[in-house]
Amino acid sequence: MTTRRTDRRNGPARRDAILSELRTAPVPLSIADLAAALQVHPNTIRFHLDALSAEGYVEACIDTRGSVGRPRRLYRYAHVVDRDAPTNYRLLAEVIVEELSDHEDAAVRAEEIGRRWGRASAATAGSSDGPLDETAARARLMSLLTDLDFAPTTNTGEEDDGPSTIGLRHCPFLDAAREHGTVVCAIHLGLMRGVLDTWDAPLDVASLEPFRTPDLCVAHLRDA
Repeated sequence: MTTRRTDRRNGPARRDAILSELRTAPVPLSIADLAAALQVHPNTIRFHLDALSAEGYVEACIDTRGSVGRPRRLYRYAHVVDRDAPTNYRLLAEVIVEELSDHEDAAVRAEEIGRRWGRASAATAGSSDGPLDETAARARLMSLLTDLDFAPTTNTGEEDDGPSTIGLRHCPFLDAAREHGTVVCAIHLGLMRGVLDTWDAPLDVASLEPFRTPDLCVAHLRDA
């Protein structure tokens, strides 16, 4: 039992060590080769190799060197892009938004992109037990916006706003919004409209007021 707990705790480091051995080896290696190199029991190596193979980091092959008996199974590093490496989705978003901004109908295109995003987000959020009333639709929209990192709030700083508005305290694409607000805000407007439409909610978003204050955008709701 102690060995199994240790293997689990050291799992990521163990797999990194196995990948390092396979990456630098001039020929494919067997389980016995890896066990000897890393001073680990062969069963432990086998366990991690199975996981690495399933994830696409390792490839298995058969030893064809003509040894007597059952051919050995060998393993080699699969030259794939490191899926755990840092990503830069913010740069990708900025490039796409900048390209979209060059079109005359940029806002229309952006809202449709947002609607598609909204429909997909609404579908992954699951279905409700029955038809949504205005209160339930608003609460559910706020929950989804929270999951998408918009930090929604009922406090918009205006007493006459009431339940007809939702404040957004965080913009996931703030840098792009500052330079291409028309496009980014249209995407967010389409997102909310697509969500509510997919839910067949009795609410719609009439407009999105960008940056009422430096840290607050306001979505104005209306009856659908």
